[in-house]
Order: sequence, then C-alpha cells, then structure tokens
Amino acid sequence: MSPLEVVTVALAALALVAGGLALYWANRARHLAESLQPDRRRLLTVWRELEPAEAAGQLGNFLEQVARRLQTLDRRTQELAEHSRHAFSRLGFVRFDAREDIKGNLSFALAVLDEEQDGFILTSLCTLQESRVYLRPVRAGQVERELIPEEAEALRQARQARK
Repeated sequence: MSPLEVVTVALAALALVAGGLALYWANRARHLAESLQPDRRRLLTVWRELEPAEAAGQLGNFLEQVARRLQTLDRRTQELAEHSRHAFSRLGFVRFDAREDIKGNLSFALAVLDEEQDGFILTSLCTLQESRVYLRPVRAGQVERELIPEEAEALRQARQARK
C-alpha cells in the first residue's frame, strides 16, 4: 500500500470515528430535548380539575424541574464544546514533486490541527528509489524545525481553515 493510501485510510478511519461520536452526541441531545417537552394534554386535563392555588404549585414544581433539566443540558453542551476543542478540525494538504526528475505530484504534506492550533504535519517524499514519511508535531501553530515550502503551505492552509 502506498503512503498516500495509508494516509487516506487513516483519515477515513478518523472521519468514521468523528462521525460516530457526532451521531452519539446528537442522539443524546435529542433524547434530552424530548424529555424537556411537557405532555400538554395531561397537564391541561389535570390542571382543570385542581384549585388555582394547587395548579399554580404544580406548575411551579414543573418549571423548577424544567429549569434543572435546562441546567443539565447547558452543562452537557459546555462539556461537548470543551471536548470538541481538541478534535482535529483544520486541514491543509499540498501535493508536490519531491525532485525535478520525478513528475506526478507523488509527494505530499498534510497538516492537521485542532482548535488550539495543536496537531501534526505528515510529509511523504517519494523518489524513484524510496519513499520517506516524516511526522512533525505542531504546538500553538508553531513547529520546532524549519519546514520545507510545501509543509509551510499546508500548515498555512490548516491555520486558516474554517471549522
């Protein structure tokens, strides 16, 4: 399998995991939203049979329950937002020829960053004799070593990418 195919499979696996997590959290949010919906028919039937003071007391209890559920939903939303800050969401990709005598853009630089601009740059340099793969860590949008122009361009693309 070529390095590009390996990267493609790895990215597809990451996308599958991210999609699964998104579906899980969407399903949890839907269930929570459904639990916040009152059974209006039951409420109207019961409240018609009560004295106004008693109905007001039950309505107050119901509103307190809804407020607690909304606080839970807000807390869970904040937790999800915190977790998603560390999900890889910004990509930059550049294909190029590693050497003048080899054509076809077989080499590539892939920059993958999260919201904090942390991540990595994966570079594959293909020649007629061999293919080399390099992985460089990125912290706060910066790297420790000098980048080749194609890596710098991939990193620039990832920094500027919208979520």
